[in-house]
This record gives sequence, C-alpha cells and structure tokens, in this order.
Amino acid sequence: MDLPRHHSYDADIYLGFDWLYHYNPPVNWRKLSLSIPDKEFLNRLCSLPALLEGIPECYAEYAEVFSQESFDRFPPKRPWDHAIKFVDDAPKSIAAKIYPLSPEKMKACREFLDENLATGRIEEGQSPITSSFFFIKKFDGSPRPVMDYRAINKFTIPDHYPLPLIDQLILSLSSAMVFTKLDIRWGFNNIRIKPEDRFRAAFLTPFGCYIPLVMFLAFVTLRPRSNGL
Repeated sequence: MDLPRHHSYDADIYLGFDWLYHYNPPVNWRKLSLSIPDKEFLNRLCSLPALLEGIPECYAEYAEVFSQESFDRFPPKRPWDHAIKFVDDAPKSIAAKIYPLSPEKMKACREFLDENLATGRIEEGQSPITSSFFFIKKFDGSPRPVMDYRAINKFTIPDHYPLPLIDQLILSLSSAMVFTKLDIRWGFNNIRIKPEDRFRAAFLTPFGCYIPLVMFLAFVTLRPRSNGL
C-alpha cells in the first residue's frame, strides 16, 4: 500500500498494515499515537523503494543502496569528487598494452562496457594517457575487471592520510555480540572523477579506449578517499 502525499497536517489518512510493517514509524502505545516528526520525513518514507527480498526490515530506511534502479542512476556531483593530480615532471603521454582475452573474457568485457556505457559511468574516447585492462578471478570463479593503473600511480601526487589503528578498531568491537555482513551495490563507482582529470584514467580494451567518469579500484589515492568518506 502506498501512502498518498498530503499538503496539510489536518488531513485524515488511513495507514495499512503493510505500510506500517514496511516503514515501521515510531508509535507511542501508551498514548495510542503515531509520530511523524515532519512533512519532509513523511515524504522521504513514501519515496523509499520497496525492500528487496532477503533484506532485514530494520534496514528499510537504507533500501535505496540495495536497489538496482538506484545504482543505475549516474551519481550526482559531490564535494568529495575524486581528483587525479600528477607531479610536475610527469610524462605527457603514457601508452598501455592491450592484453589478449579468451572468448569468455571477451564476452565479460563486452558486458562490462555495455553496462557502464548504459549507466554513463564510462564513455568512448581518446587520451594520451592510457592503462591496461584485464580480468582476475573472484572467489566464486567469476571474472573481475581490472584497470592496471600502476603506471599512472608512479606520477600521481599521493594524499597524506592517517592509517586506521587496528587495535582501536578491535577495541570498538569488544562488546559486540552480533555481526552483519551486507553486499550493497553502491561503492567507489558512485564517486565521480573530476572532469579535468578523467583523461588520466582512460583504459584500453580490445574494443577501444574508454574514459571512466567515476572511480574504479587501483588508484593510489583510493585509500585516503575511502577514509575520508
């Protein structure tokens, strides 16, 4: 059941059990009242996507990060958009080699390119600086695409950042009894690369040269960016 949006606070509304179960708004059983803090909160609840099967109800507020529809939208511009800055004496051109791919990996490469072209995360183009593209195996045996950015990392100005203290991280979990492992769709590929730096992240495939508009793994500045988020 979908709750219609009203433009006044004095309107009578009827909430179905399915809606109450899904969105779980705060209820005061002693006063027999249901509290919705403000209209913005109500509208946000109404706009949440349906919770996918297998996801606990307690994560209903974060249903968006599990949905394919939300993932397929190109990420908005944010203050933490990624920059790739080179040292002053970096070469103007870096050439990459094209790795041969088996028929299975050629198919996986085509699927990867088509998916990311459709969502706007990469685009076809040309660049004087390119990196190689190949696949490695995941734990389940499926191919994982890799951009080999080791050559450009040699000339990238690194960000200085503090390493997490493992002892402190373990200490923060000392009283925990229950742990949850989640596989969400959102990740580094929902962080934009600044437009002026995208050409430095270009990669070569058997199908041509492609420019990423969002982050993929293997950047030397990836760790400070993740720590900052």
